[in-house]
Amino acid sequence: MADNLERRLNTAPMPRNLVENLRKAGHDIVQMARDIGVDPLYIESGLTPLEADALFVKAYEVIGDPAICLKVGMEVDPKLYNFSPLYAMIGATLAIGMERHATFSPLVLGFLMRAEINGQYAELKIDSAYLEFRPYCFAKVDYHFTSMLGFMRLTTEKPIKPRYMKLRRPEPDFAALYQEKFDCPVTFSDEENVMAITLEDYNSPQLTYNPAMEPLFAEAVDQLMHDLQDDSIKGRVRRALETNADLREVSLASLAKTLVVSERTLQRRLSEEKVTFAELLDGVRQQFAMRALAFKEMNNQELAYRLGFANVNSFYRAFKRWTGETVERFRRTQMG
Repeated sequence: MADNLERRLNTAPMPRNLVENLRKAGHDIVQMARDIGVDPLYIESGLTPLEADALFVKAYEVIGDPAICLKVGMEVDPKLYNFSPLYAMIGATLAIGMERHATFSPLVLGFLMRAEINGQYAELKIDSAYLEFRPYCFAKVDYHFTSMLGFMRLTTEKPIKPRYMKLRRPEPDFAALYQEKFDCPVTFSDEENVMAITLEDYNSPQLTYNPAMEPLFAEAVDQLMHDLQDDSIKGRVRRALETNADLREVSLASLAKTLVVSERTLQRRLSEEKVTFAELLDGVRQQFAMRALAFKEMNNQELAYRLGFANVNSFYRAFKRWTGETVERFRRTQMG
């Protein structure tokens, strides 16, 4: 598939947990992307709707198991979350977390999601009707529900289980697997996709709640939402930067190559939008640092190195400028 700058706007990444869980199950999404002519870089930095559709079709055909997402979706690793599910994790209650999930669901998984109260239950609903002509649609719904349940159990540390489920799909040959995975009554060929949990569970406190980080993450998530919907080149550059686990070698020239545009054109386009590459890099460094510190992924020296600072003192000064507090104080806050 041919790439150019304009075609790379308005894209969304595949969920990292899905990619990793498929890899663990022996399925190479990276190779599948290459097979259909998509640069694997865009699995994380963002696939166009056509590319995402082609990759899902390819994966569905190659894997050959319509129950694959039921089998691999429940396992979630918070270190693979991007800022949107991390923001959901640090909310005070599961209800807040699910509301935040619903906000990002159309952008990340392509489904509209909503929560409705029905008597003593909270019904989590996914609208899949518009996508049901695609072969992978119901597998994608399975992933959405299984990963959501994995998220609930992770953040509350409770063995939450649905009380009932309704699915639009016809009853498949592997219907018993739904009972095994969700341990609740499941009906098929329904008008809606619904996973119901008790209101008590829905209003459970999240043990991952972090009030100190909420305002910082809220700002980062607002920026991410803007970028995902942004037709500007600065949004595209920011998202390309966010896919780099190591920012030492990132430069305007390397970003221009990634975006398939000349360095001069990229600089001109950024100038037209009144932003510089250095400003965008600074913002992404801040996001990376907050995430790494929140999950205690590395020490200060290594983090400064990964972020591309000349030394750890330069990182300390930047962090104080970003947040108004020192790195050590921030770490102590997380420990508390």
